[in-house]
Amino acid sequence: MNNISNIDNIPKEYMYDPDFQSKMKTILIGDAIDCEKIYANIDYVKPGAESVKYHSH
Repeated sequence: MNNISNIDNIPKEYMYDPDFQSKMKTILIGDAIDCEKIYANIDYVKPGAESVKYHSH
C-alpha cells in the first residue's frame, strides 16, 4: 500500500483532468494508495456544472 499522508501529494496519474480544464476533476484515492478494498474519490466541480457522474454499485 502506498503511503500518502496528504491529499495534495497524490500523483497526477491518479486524477482525471488534473489541470481542471473541464467542468469536473476527480482524484482516485483508493487507486492512489493501491488499495482494492477502498473505493473513494474526490470530485471537484466548477460552478454551473453537474455534480454527478454515472456509476453503479
